[in-house]
Amino acid sequence: MKLRKEHAKIRNFGVWFASGLLSAVTIILVLYVANLAYIRFIATANSLNEITLDDTVSDVVFLLGEPDKIGTWKGFDRYTYDEFYGSGAFYVFFDEDKVERLHRDCFTSSVIGVSCRQDVKEVVELLGQPQSISSSENKTERIYNYPDKNLSIFLEKGTVTRFSIAKDSELNFVQNND
Repeated sequence: MKLRKEHAKIRNFGVWFASGLLSAVTIILVLYVANLAYIRFIATANSLNEITLDDTVSDVVFLLGEPDKIGTWKGFDRYTYDEFYGSGAFYVFFDEDKVERLHRDCFTSSVIGVSCRQDVKEVVELLGQPQSISSSENKTERIYNYPDKNLSIFLEKGTVTRFSIAKDSELNFVQNND
């Protein structure tokens, strides 16, 4: 009789453990799928390195300090922070003293799930097909534009190299027709 009770306890413990493990795996799977759905259908890029679109010049200088260079690019004021945190250049573009675009050379950053040096196939799996693609003249570089996510992703030889964030971001390579 005691042996049957011991077997029942062991069997009950096994059932309890298996159902708990199955519940934990189910929760993890649901959270993973929810995160992927959020990134693909809802998430938009609005900030990079603590700077947000529509921040003022004063906000940027307060958070990052004085830029290494100040210039213009296509009618925008451009602040350049060389070797930003030791990992490449970071550009902040202003229109009427508000951040209009953020651009980062890629080393360690991640934007809405897309990471530097990530493979193009992984990017498309995560975000879906881009709304538009621009190719360089030598065909080794592309810009994948996701205007609904405020994101343009620069790729070289199939790998993410840079990010650009702007409202309705849509960038193209300038073709040299000299």
